[in-house]
Amino acid sequence: MNTKKETSMMLLSTFRTSQPMTTVLTSLSKTMMTRLAEQSLADALITDTVLEDEEVTWGVVDQGTNRRCRKLVSSDGYTYTVKGSTKTTTTWRCSVRNKKVWCRASVSQRGDVFTCGTIDHVHGSDNLAMKRVKVKTQILTEVMATVHTSAATIMEDVLSHQYRKPCPTDDPATGAH
Repeated sequence: MNTKKETSMMLLSTFRTSQPMTTVLTSLSKTMMTRLAEQSLADALITDTVLEDEEVTWGVVDQGTNRRCRKLVSSDGYTYTVKGSTKTTTTWRCSVRNKKVWCRASVSQRGDVFTCGTIDHVHGSDNLAMKRVKVKTQILTEVMATVHTSAATIMEDVLSHQYRKPCPTDDPATGAH
């Protein structure tokens, strides 16, 4: 039986029975979702390609937090704040800590060597984390330096410098267009 015919039959049966319309529509949407899932699974190609894990790189951004403390950003999209520090080791904890999510993932740093803790993240990653932290830090630095300039102006300036693409007619020597 095709989908259009099934849909018509279900809607027609709604008028003949005492079932509420919402019940019929719910069952109809479940049927359609099941069919879509089955079709997409049937159409999916299975390949022998194995994706290699990329090595995670780390970057410390000075004054990267709201309180102007250091923030650690990983290339896989997670951010960390300082939990504690000794002469040789810094312990970083995941910066996602709010009412809804309290992530306990951590990283230990000894010199330039970073080691992930045993607890995994309980949330998704943000692939733009490094850009977000850097832009936010630039904006906060500009705000502190130019107190009497509006926030909108500062944001426009920082974002236009950060994301400005050079025009084909730009002359790098003179700066003219």
